[in-house]
Order: sequence, then structure tokens, then C-alpha cells
Amino acid sequence: MQSRTRPRRHLLSYLAPVAVFAVGMNVPRAFESNIVRYTDRASNETLLSVAGREWTNSELYTHYYKVWSNLVLTTVIPLAVLVVCNVGIFVTLRRSRKTIRRSAANGEFGLFKSLFLGGFFFGSFGLKPTNCCP
Repeated sequence: MQSRTRPRRHLLSYLAPVAVFAVGMNVPRAFESNIVRYTDRASNETLLSVAGREWTNSELYTHYYKVWSNLVLTTVIPLAVLVVCNVGIFVTLRRSRKTIRRSAANGEFGLFKSLFLGGFFFGSFGLKPTNCCP
């Protein structure tokens, strides 16, 4: 019998696209600098220096890759996810409030309140009722 959640498969299905995207977005950064070797004539030593490539000074590269991708990936997408999650929480709470009102109208509020407070108590202190859960 398989696990209902299949944690390893789900982990790979979420982790693989994120890893591929992260590597893909950072590949240009790996090639931004160039190691230049030159010889100092006075001391007769070979020295290494790091210099930027020509395309790193390009206005298009700077504007689109450095500015816009940074803005979209660190501001727009997280903000959109935050808004969507908050709207989902709001809608869920509103539906549950209607369910609570309906239950209270039917006289079931005492049972709901007991179950909710019991679940909160056991969940917040990490306790597990011994007689109902093996």
C-alpha cells in the first residue's frame, strides 16, 4: 500500500523545477567576469586580474536581466502569491463563519466549540489524546 501523500515524489516535483529555474537564471552571472592574465614588465611577474565582459555593460542586459528580473522575482511574484494566499484564507474564514452560524442556529455550537477548543489545546501543546489515537 502506498502512502497517500507520496512525499518523495512530491518533493521532487516541487524541487526540480525550482532548482532548474534557479540555475538557469544564474548562468549569465557565472559568465559576467573574465580572468585576464598579464605580465608586469618591471617585476617580471604574471598577474591575474578580473575584468567584466563587454556585454555586461550593455544597457539591455543591465535593464532587463539585472533590474526587471530582480524586480519580478523578488517583488511582484512574492506579492502576488501573498495576495492570493490571503484571499484564500479570507474566503475560507468567511465560509467557516457561515458554517458556525448555521450550527449555532441548529443548537450545535456547543459541540463545535468544544471540539475546536480541544483541538486547539492539543495542537498548541503538542499533546495527543491517548484513548482515541493509537
